[in-house]
Amino acid sequence: MLEVIRMFPYIRTAHQQHIQWQIQQMQMALEFNFARGVINRFLHTADFTLEFSKQFWASVDTWNTVV
Repeated sequence: MLEVIRMFPYIRTAHQQHIQWQIQQMQMALEFNFARGVINRFLHTADFTLEFSKQFWASVDTWNTVV
């Protein structure tokens, strides 16, 4: 995958946009669940939501390379 991203800049751009979209989707899911009261409100900060979303994405994106 890394070689493809290096060789084709337009694929790199599309991949980065897709990553951003995935992180935004996770942030929206967290915001939705905060609003519903499913997730404890003491965790509800912009920093927590963004960092958790990034960590969640990294975990999901790399889970099959660790196994």
